Amino acid sequence: PARTPRPRPSARAPASPRSSARRRAGPRPGGPALARLALPASTSPEDAASAAHEWAGARGVLDALGQVRRRVFRMDEDEADLKARVDAIGRASGLALPEDAVAAARMLQARFIENDAARARRETLAPDAEEAARTAAARRLALAEREAAAARLCEIAGLLDDDWTGLAALAERHAGRLALTDEIARVEDGLATAGDGLPLEALKSAAAERDPDSLAGDLAALEDRERELDADVEAASLAEHAARAAVAGHHEAAGVNRAVVARESATAELHDVVERYVELSLARDLVEDAIAKVRAERQDPLVARAAALFRCATRGAYAGLGAEVDAAGVPAVVGQRADGSSVEVRAMSDGARDQLYLAFRLASLEAYAREAEPLPFVADDVLVHFDDARSQATLELLADFGATAQTLLFTHHDSVRAMAETLAADGRCGVVALE
Repeated sequence: PARTPRPRPSARAPASPRSSARRRAGPRPGGPALARLALPASTSPEDAASAAHEWAGARGVLDALGQVRRRVFRMDEDEADLKARVDAIGRASGLALPEDAVAAARMLQARFIENDAARARRETLAPDAEEAARTAAARRLALAEREAAAARLCEIAGLLDDDWTGLAALAERHAGRLALTDEIARVEDGLATAGDGLPLEALKSAAAERDPDSLAGDLAALEDRERELDADVEAASLAEHAARAAVAGHHEAAGVNRAVVARESATAELHDVVERYVELSLARDLVEDAIAKVRAERQDPLVARAAALFRCATRGAYAGLGAEVDAAGVPAVVGQRADGSSVEVRAMSDGARDQLYLAFRLASLEAYAREAEPLPFVADDVLVHFDDARSQATLELLADFGATAQTLLFTHHDSVRAMAETLAADGRCGVVALE
């Protein structure tokens, strides 16, 4: 609505008495114009002119106000439209938006920027995701095939479908069986090579007739013989070379006389060497027989006791122990068989060597117990290389040794425990199971 302009006071001189009288004289012309301007009839012409001038300029102000109002109206409409659209987007996206439409729009813009960046990352990672999905599908398929195979194995083994522990134990046993099969195949190949192509049954029958200890001794002797033959071959090669050189020299006329003289000289020297060799060999045999006789008559009590224990532990496979002088002149202990043959310690089997060492240890402990307070004897799986017969004999020796000193034997072999329980039934020992 248009406002009524207020008359502005004008700076003018006071009215003259003539003017006042004229103003009081009656109505002035221009009264309707003043009414249209909403001015009192007493308004002076100057004030009326000023008001009219202001009304003339007010049209532009009113037009500007109208434009501002229209702009404000359109802004309100835009704000309402923005509010409606933001609310629709909030309801569609399920987001909790602020009441202020501008703040909500800014929030949506920030969320759009984030989502657009996430979309770009997703599009970048899409090939990797597809590859990962294909890999996962292939692995799931492989897993299903393996689970089906495991279920079939469980069914074959008589296990539950989910008994993976039992199946793992069977798999471990199977792997061990394969390893043993490969080892057997390698051993059979080695036997076929070493046995000159003879069938395995023929080798088994031939080996059953031989004692393992004698086989070890024969193997050591053959190895020594092989080394001797290698040395002989080398010496023969050198001799052949020297002989060829000598023959080449004999073809020369100047060397014939020297060869005849050298032959006669060598013949005479050979006679002297043979006579000396016979004398020394006879003397050596006589001295060795004398030494063996004295050693047998005055054998060390410790060796004699160890020989008796060794004979019991081996079930008579060895009749006793003896001492021989090796090539370096050092006495060494040897095993004596019932047929009088001797076996060096290095030629014995692992079980025989363990029984020999155990016999010397028990003999030394018995000698110590006669002079001082007996000490406990602790052994841990000393029967690991023994067969059943020698294990039984050794257990009996240890049971008898328990009368001299406290004896403790630790083992994790069921067969040894079964033999010990037989002795325990006779009251010769005790068996304790350690959980």
